Amino acid sequence: MQSSFLKKVIVVCFIAVPLLSSIISTVHLVDLFHLGNPSWISYTIAVAIEIGAIASFLTLSILSRLNKTIVWGMFFILFFMQIIGNVYSTYDWVTERISKDPDWLTNFREMLEFFIFEIEEKTSKMVLSLILGIPIPLISVFLLKSMIDYLGDDSAQFAVPKVETQSTEEKKEDVGEIHITENLDDEDEESRRKRIHAARS
Repeated sequence: MQSSFLKKVIVVCFIAVPLLSSIISTVHLVDLFHLGNPSWISYTIAVAIEIGAIASFLTLSILSRLNKTIVWGMFFILFFMQIIGNVYSTYDWVTERISKDPDWLTNFREMLEFFIFEIEEKTSKMVLSLILGIPIPLISVFLLKSMIDYLGDDSAQFAVPKVETQSTEEKKEDVGEIHITENLDDEDEESRRKRIHAARS
């Protein structure tokens, strides 16, 4: 009972992060596609990309015997669109905040300048957008893959091996073949005895 409950907790935790990440990426993609589309089209495209990314990844993870070149290509394109949406939305939001508060990125720029050379505001915005936009989709993919492997190993562990049983008709055919063979052997032996008896007489 405890093992079953622990398994459910693990599965829920593994699903929660990809699910939340998918929702966030959908909102970010709406901001990106809204640049060239009406609102309803932006929402439709964003949802379609998220569903396509999840479907292609599950196909790669579960259906291992398929020719996966096209599926891999589709998954990387959709995954790349997720990252672009996240990075753009973050960059746009930070730009809007800076327009209201010019000192919004001061602390972040000072932190970067402690490790590297002095950077411009535009570069610091891009670095921050990359830091915030890239890791979440990657973590979601790794967690989703780990969950699929976990469930796959568990089902394989408790799988019952299939025992091939011979049908009644197949058994009758086998028995019939044995009787026919035995009859042929008996006839050969009897013919041999007749030939020997005829030769002696």
